[in-house]
Amino acid sequence: MTVLHRALFTWFLFLVFLILLVLRLDVRTQWNWFVVFAPLWAYLILLFFYLTIKLVQTCKYSSIAHNSPLVYNKILNLCCVFMLIVSLIVFCAKLENLIDISYVFVFLPLWLCLPPTIIYVFVGLLKGRNNRYLYS
Repeated sequence: MTVLHRALFTWFLFLVFLILLVLRLDVRTQWNWFVVFAPLWAYLILLFFYLTIKLVQTCKYSSIAHNSPLVYNKILNLCCVFMLIVSLIVFCAKLENLIDISYVFVFLPLWLCLPPTIIYVFVGLLKGRNNRYLYS
């Protein structure tokens, strides 16, 4: 899938999610929150499978060592997507009153995912090819 198709697919699912969210927040419909977040479910599950396939391809078909930073970055991406899926499950369950826990624990997977992601992006900016954005 080309970058253009992936971007269009992402925007389409985001638009469908926003439409479902507006319809759910309207007083006339009483949909389940799991249905409202279905486009995000689809996107995250497809992204999880895509990242898993890319990780397997990197480990199986390349001459890159298994302890290289490239493999660690792919594992970090996979773990972050998994944390997003878990937090979405817990968030939907909290909105449906299926569980009675604090919102601190609902968003704990996101908070655990945030520091490594910030470090990953910051190091990527410093070591990347596009340093003209930092010094211009």
